[in-house]
Amino acid sequence: MLTSTNKKNNIWHYLVALIGVICISVLAGQLALNGLFTIAKSSYYLLGKYKVNYRSFLLISQAIMASAIFIIAPLLYCFSIEKKSVRYFFVGEQRYSQFIMLTIGLTLAAIMVNTVFTYWNVHIKFPAYLKAFETWAQKKEWELKKLTDLLTNFKSIQDLLIAIVIIGLIPAIGEELLFRGILQNLFFKSTQNIHIAILTSAFIFSAIHLQLYGFLPRFLLGVLFGYFYWWTQNLVFPIIAHLFNNSFALTVSFLYPKSATVHELEGYELPPIPIIIIFAIIGTLLGIYIQKKTRYLHK
Repeated sequence: MLTSTNKKNNIWHYLVALIGVICISVLAGQLALNGLFTIAKSSYYLLGKYKVNYRSFLLISQAIMASAIFIIAPLLYCFSIEKKSVRYFFVGEQRYSQFIMLTIGLTLAAIMVNTVFTYWNVHIKFPAYLKAFETWAQKKEWELKKLTDLLTNFKSIQDLLIAIVIIGLIPAIGEELLFRGILQNLFFKSTQNIHIAILTSAFIFSAIHLQLYGFLPRFLLGVLFGYFYWWTQNLVFPIIAHLFNNSFALTVSFLYPKSATVHELEGYELPPIPIIIIFAIIGTLLGIYIQKKTRYLHK
């Protein structure tokens, strides 16, 4: 029988192994990216047909690196370290048509309620002794904003659909596999407390994006995705929730390009409070309903 100390030591072994696999995948992704553009450059000199703009370069780079870090690495880890098949993450709730609709409804409600926390996070002020840190954080945020503005500069519906696949679908699958499927399960096995496991994995999920002024709303979404996985025992539903959140933001960027960046440092306005309250009530009721309908999975 494993003692508490053995469990803690065990999780560190798994975490070190996971980090090692991710590092190898990052290296492989970088080599693949370098190889791809070496071939493309050679094609340009030989055929004169190579043409790619900076935005396309960024999208291709993101697709390759995100796939390497968040999909290939977790799968390699599962197969080689934990000896699990992909099916392990999808054995729970199977009533897909009903629960996908419930998942989307609760995620939409959460997005609306999360605007309150986004507003607070965007307008956070630090004490004078943290001025240097605040200046660094704001500079970092503006750099990321410029990148976001470039990636969401859609000229057509085709651009939007490509972005949904690269910025929406790939991160949704990969990040849920890593943060909920692997890390949340590891933390739960170590602590035997699902709430600590969800909060810890959500904290890491938000922190790894390196956006201080979007940390809190992203953390809260991570918590929601964590409970989706815990309630349903099926990674499909947090993936759907994550994809819907990303696609919603991208679609808003397409329809309202002047407000493309969600986490503006200035000028961010809240929706009317009554609307936020209505969505909070709807979200709470949906959460209670989902939890009640999936209770049989935890008996």
